[in-house]
Amino acid sequence: MLKILGVSRSGYNSFKRRVPSDMNKRKEYIKVQIKQIHDESYQNYGAPKITHGDYNKMEKPYQKKQ
Repeated sequence: MLKILGVSRSGYNSFKRRVPSDMNKRKEYIKVQIKQIHDESYQNYGAPKITHGDYNKMEKPYQKKQ
């Protein structure tokens, strides 16, 4: 499979052992919070309402440039 993907074995193993970066952890946290807001609104809120409304009230506001 690695040959088909064009990836070396050592590169793949390095990727699997890599610790998530701070940015990846933050993005995952943001995804969880957005999903929670969406579920609490009975899935009525869309992206504009989440980003302009409830999400801005959170403790870690979203920054568009990452």
